[in-house]
Amino acid sequence: MKKAVLVVAAAVLLAAAYLLAGSMVDARRADTLWERVKAASDEVRTHPYDPNKAPATVRRYYRAVAGAKAGRFRGVELVMDGGFKLGKSWAGLEARQIIVPGKGFVWRARVGSGMSFVKGFDSYFNNEGSVNFRLWGLVPVAMLGGPDITRAAKGRLLAETTLVPSAFFGLYGKTLATMNPRRIRGEVEVDGEKTTLEIGLGDDGVPTEVIIMRWGDANPEKKFTYIPFGIRFTRMATFDGYTVPVEMAGGWNYGTPEYEETVRLRFTGVRFF
Repeated sequence: MKKAVLVVAAAVLLAAAYLLAGSMVDARRADTLWERVKAASDEVRTHPYDPNKAPATVRRYYRAVAGAKAGRFRGVELVMDGGFKLGKSWAGLEARQIIVPGKGFVWRARVGSGMSFVKGFDSYFNNEGSVNFRLWGLVPVAMLGGPDITRAAKGRLLAETTLVPSAFFGLYGKTLATMNPRRIRGEVEVDGEKTTLEIGLGDDGVPTEVIIMRWGDANPEKKFTYIPFGIRFTRMATFDGYTVPVEMAGGWNYGTPEYEETVRLRFTGVRFF
């Protein structure tokens, strides 16, 4: 009996050590990716952008988000909290993120509370996307990769590029065109993934929403295809001369009867670099 107990205890300890080692490997990988994404900002090659040559609606958007003395930043680091819908229930979240348009992002998050939480990161860099989350930060529950995850991650990066206006206009500004006085559209691309992005505007030109055709499987068939993904902005703030959203909510199937709000975010820290 004593021997059996010792064997079980040893097995439990080995399993715990294995899970802890995996968690530490994930953390080191996230740290490394964060630094690689940040370093890649030196490689971002933007084109000079002259808003005076843009259509009137695009010009109004540019002047609403970029102040006269705004610098030429190539990335942003964010601190955020909010909520994420899991099934029919909302769970709180806390996260940090780095975004470098045209290069990649890392989103490190804890979703849930008490004894019911997952911890990990989403990322895209060097033509590879991944989802890495563990229950209690230990037990793998979502460890995803491959071509479909990579395409979905590229779409997320393209949508979030608007959070770095200087890089967004430098990379994609020349493709922006007027759909109507309160909506503009542009073609965006990263690492071979091309799609269409739409930006809704208020009367003052301040953005109210971003919609992108993004690769995903948010449908009953769980089949990957292009699906409208959108975020509506509920509060804006200005940092280093740029006005960006700091409170927002959205999800997949945006603008369709199947739309369901699945994420709510509030930025508590915004630092351009």
